[in-house]
Amino acid sequence: MLIRAMLWKEWREHGSVVIVLAVFSISMLVAAAMLAQPPNPSAPAADIVRHVGLGRLATVMLVVTAGMVCGSALFASERENGTSAFLDTLPVYRAPLWLAKFLAGLVLTAGLSIIITLTAAVLGLIQSWSSVAALGIYTAMAYAWGVLGSTWTRSTLAAVGVGVLAALAAAVLLVIPLMFWWTSPGQFWLRPRGLYLFVVSMLLLPLVLSLWHFTGVDRHRLAEDRHASLRLFPFHRWTPRLSACAWLTRRQLWRSARFLLPLALFWGLMLLVPPLIPWLYWPPLALLLGVLVAVLSTSDEQTRQVYRYWGEQRLPLGSLVVMKLLGSALVLLLLLAALALPLFLRSQMSSSMQALRGYTLLAGLFRSPLFDELGWYGWRYMMLPAVYGFAAGWLCGLLIRKRVPAAGAALVLGGLGALAWVPSLLAGGARDWQLWTPPWVWLLTAVGLLSSWVKDRLWHARGLITLSIGLSGSVLVLAAGLGWRVLEIPDQPDGEADLAYIAALPPFDDNLAGRDMRMAAEACARQATSLANRYDQPPRSSREPPGRRQQLEERLDNALRLGWPDSKEDPALN
Repeated sequence: MLIRAMLWKEWREHGSVVIVLAVFSISMLVAAAMLAQPPNPSAPAADIVRHVGLGRLATVMLVVTAGMVCGSALFASERENGTSAFLDTLPVYRAPLWLAKFLAGLVLTAGLSIIITLTAAVLGLIQSWSSVAALGIYTAMAYAWGVLGSTWTRSTLAAVGVGVLAALAAAVLLVIPLMFWWTSPGQFWLRPRGLYLFVVSMLLLPLVLSLWHFTGVDRHRLAEDRHASLRLFPFHRWTPRLSACAWLTRRQLWRSARFLLPLALFWGLMLLVPPLIPWLYWPPLALLLGVLVAVLSTSDEQTRQVYRYWGEQRLPLGSLVVMKLLGSALVLLLLLAALALPLFLRSQMSSSMQALRGYTLLAGLFRSPLFDELGWYGWRYMMLPAVYGFAAGWLCGLLIRKRVPAAGAALVLGGLGALAWVPSLLAGGARDWQLWTPPWVWLLTAVGLLSSWVKDRLWHARGLITLSIGLSGSVLVLAAGLGWRVLEIPDQPDGEADLAYIAALPPFDDNLAGRDMRMAAEACARQATSLANRYDQPPRSSREPPGRRQQLEERLDNALRLGWPDSKEDPALN
């Protein structure tokens, strides 16, 4: 009932705009079909008007305009016309209200898009079902971003501008990480799977943000309602706590991110220097970034003794742990992406991609065929030092109050743990539980020490017992993983056969046959050089381009492919 009422309301308010857009679109398409030149596929791609055709280009622009205008007028027009108070007085939550208006606007947008598409098909501007599907995707994407701009602004014109800018920014932010996985080195277009993920993200992201913003009033009402009825899952009680902890965590991590992000970009640029081998320097840099992010996450509590604030239980300690871990992990991923960004841009913009660089992303990123052989272990090689440094940084950041000693201890602890698995990563075959269990034990130990830490009783009996159990458990887990790795290597009786073969070779003084073979090879090379100077003369009529002297091997190869030349073409071979 609500959806039908909203559809009638939207048609009453925006029906005239839809009719005007439909008439204008039909007129533009008819004029383009009659006056514009047809598309020219042989034209350069940079000349988009001639290559695609003015009619097709006008069709795309009209469906995008229809979607953006209909979406932008959905909520912003309520504030312009002063009817938003009517919506607020309806006895429903804002989520079903948003859904009803969204579906009503979608019906109007779909009808207008169908009119434009049918007109273009009748006029011969589009001739395939793939073009129809592409126009539908463009319309839906423009409508979704128009809806987002409509919920953020108070006028339709401002909603159009905000929607366009937000769509461009989101497209750039989504394409950059997708190009890490779903492009080949030297190519700028996405593979089909990456393209599908990009389209789905561009459709869902604005709708989720719009719904979250529009229903914020309901969430605040539930948070303020202390006498609300008990629910099976009391999210309304958890949201204020998590929001407060998230706000505080964001303020603390923002200062660290402003310092570490330029540093990561600088280190990434340093990896482009020719003498440096990027894949050798990546592990220590990733380890250092993980340590710095984790240590700086607790620096405010340690240096300013803010941990006493958490000891007073003014905000729940569990929510603090969740927000700080998630926030610092996101910052670490951002820093790793910044560290790899210069390498990625070099791999994509290189003029010649040699076969030595491989075909996978990491092989092109580090310019090493090693990562073609490693496969998915290459990603473990990239992430393992950062994860070990992150876990060690959290543990040492709680134990040591000063930042520099804490970072040094974390580098030693995380570096030793990661170094133990580097040979297994390069050789392949290491299992996930062997690689990731030690840092998980360190993180669980840090979480177990939080209660003693906020009470300033870290070095009392309970804290010492927790610390000893955690460290000894991590050592045992690491030793068990390495021991299991050793037992997995099969014991082959002929494993040292190559060493025995080398030991059985005669020494240099006794190797007379080898010296005679080398002398014969040198004599053969001298004879071949003398024959080449005699027979490698430019023929009178060559089958190769003029100005190029053919070698004897090339002329014999041409004879095999094209037939034996006669005496006029190559008298030296006859």
